[in-house]
Amino acid sequence: MPIPRSAPALRLPPGARRAALLAALEEQGGPTTVGELADVTGLHPNTVRAHLDVLVREGRASRRTDQRGARGRPRELYEASGAPDPAQAYASLALLLAEQLAAATGDPAVDGEDMGRRWAARSATTPPGTSTAAEGVAEVVRVLRRAGFAPELAADGRRVLLHSCPIRDVAHAQPGVVCQAHLGLIRATLEAAGSDVVATSIQPFVAPDLCVATLADPTTPDDAGTPQ
Repeated sequence: MPIPRSAPALRLPPGARRAALLAALEEQGGPTTVGELADVTGLHPNTVRAHLDVLVREGRASRRTDQRGARGRPRELYEASGAPDPAQAYASLALLLAEQLAAATGDPAVDGEDMGRRWAARSATTPPGTSTAAEGVAEVVRVLRRAGFAPELAADGRRVLLHSCPIRDVAHAQPGVVCQAHLGLIRATLEAAGSDVVATSIQPFVAPDLCVATLADPTTPDDAGTPQ
């Protein structure tokens, strides 16, 4: 539903603002102007226009010029297309691939970890080398942060808390593949950094929004985030 004026979308993070704007556009039920959406959401018209440009590029909204023949600059009209969220489409594809891998291999966990190791080779933020325990763990946190896991190094320095999974639904459906891929990503990142720290296990969904990777005797890095 449109965002009430008492709780305008401008108070939301950028991604949530766009989602709220799309919801407001869907609620209009027909062609809508930037000004009308700005009134509904509480956002500045320029902000509305910028988000609409993204939605049009993603195919989630359409744009056309009003041909009423009125004086002045023609109005741009926007309408929700009903297309699914691209992230949902990618998640559906990821699930199909995970199911295929699980069905085609004799050991999904091994192949899942191998997939994660290949992922690590594409995700490293520092050149391979020899690192201290602290530097190796810091590199893991950086890689996981860039991948969308919202990682946090626990106060004991032995666990990486993953507060967000970029393919949560797929991990729920195929944990033997997906979670092992995440463990492979962590292990290969530590190895590439030249660290003697080892990732021993990953526990999926110990809470609805929390997975935990366990490390063997790391030293807490200075830049790994706020300890628990």
